[in-house]
Amino acid sequence: MRRPATVAFSFGEHVEDHVQQLELRELRAMFAAGDSYSQIAAFMYGKGKTPSRGKLWYSSSVRAVLMSKMTKETA
Repeated sequence: MRRPATVAFSFGEHVEDHVQQLELRELRAMFAAGDSYSQIAAFMYGKGKTPSRGKLWYSSSVRAVLMSKMTKETA
């Protein structure tokens, strides 16, 4: 079973990762404001943030996060 990226695993229990929750809200807000996936990726890279998987943000990684079923479930 996969767990949402916005949840950390600690001592056998799922615990919300508040930093990732804030970043996810920021991604959603930017997308809602009309920013493209590429613009959001550049913004996250500029902040020095890395995705939970991989080293760099790409437009495809931003899209995957925003379109993820698990991400939508945490909305």
